[in-house]
Amino acid sequence: MAADTLLNDFELPFQLYDVLGTESLTEHAKFSEHSRETFDAVLETANKIATDLFLPHNHIADKNEPQFDGKKSQHDKRCKSRF
Repeated sequence: MAADTLLNDFELPFQLYDVLGTESLTEHAKFSEHSRETFDAVLETANKIATDLFLPHNHIADKNEPQFDGKKSQHDKRCKSRF
């Protein structure tokens, strides 16, 4: 796993397809239009969004944790567009 990614490229597909058998969902009418390629495309898009938009701000949010006063939450302004 590279330092600039959130997930191990092997672990998630292994868990979804080998352990959980996610591809078997396509046998049901509700998911019949999908395939492993569809699932992989969704995961790739989600990983890109997370890596491009959220990962760079993790350290900022860790150093300047959001605060909640009971009514509103306050976040570091550099991270606000990500939430």
